[in-house]
Amino acid sequence: MQANTCGDSGSNYKARPLSSLIWSYDDILTNIKKLQESDGKDGHQIVDARPSGRFSGVDPEIRPGMSSGHMPFALNVPSSQVTKLSGEGGTPHLRSKDELIELFTGAGIDLGRPIVTTCGSGVTAAVLYMALLEAGAKRVAVYDGSWTEYAQKPESPIVKDA
Repeated sequence: MQANTCGDSGSNYKARPLSSLIWSYDDILTNIKKLQESDGKDGHQIVDARPSGRFSGVDPEIRPGMSSGHMPFALNVPSSQVTKLSGEGGTPHLRSKDELIELFTGAGIDLGRPIVTTCGSGVTAAVLYMALLEAGAKRVAVYDGSWTEYAQKPESPIVKDA
């Protein structure tokens, strides 16, 4: 028996990325400017999935030579907080909708406003994307260049809480 691959499935389906859901570096800079000009009231809320020490600038980034810290007006919800372990062997699964709502609102996130997620490299930003949708957020996007792209550019404003 041979495994099916994309080319031999017989399907005519063609994937089409929704560009409104995937942000570029320029999109994130434009959004930061909008947040700065409105004191955080306009624009997408930025939610960062990295661990709090890297977000705050207290802990170093895992990539040598890269600054830790965060984007202006960003909020932090480490991706590890949206899951919990249960059952034998501690299988991870997404927290309940009510738990996610409490987590996000407790972090200062307004689920009724648009949101863009970010992380270190774009992977755990997708975890927050899924958890935000489960919590009831309607307008969510992912900045997949995330901190790896953002912190490498000298023109990127970086905030450190430490």
